[in-house]
Amino acid sequence: MTPDDRACLVLDLGGAKTSATLLGRVDDRWRLLGGLAAPAATPAAALVATLVARLEAADPALAAEIHAHEAVTAWPRLVARTGPPP
Repeated sequence: MTPDDRACLVLDLGGAKTSATLLGRVDDRWRLLGGLAAPAATPAAALVATLVARLEAADPALAAEIHAHEAVTAWPRLVARTGPPP
């Protein structure tokens, strides 16, 4: 991540569930903007799209501020994948 990033995504692709968390820079501090989990078969892109839609519905001004700087696809991502059990 760079100091100019306005948002980032944290994805946990586990064996039982897929989780997505949206972090955003608000007033020069990183804040949790939303999180969502679904069964493992759910595509991570669908969770991300849902999180962004919920942010746009809850706080349109903040969503516009974050989107004004970069597209969702350009946001940095931290991805954790759970491997198969031994």
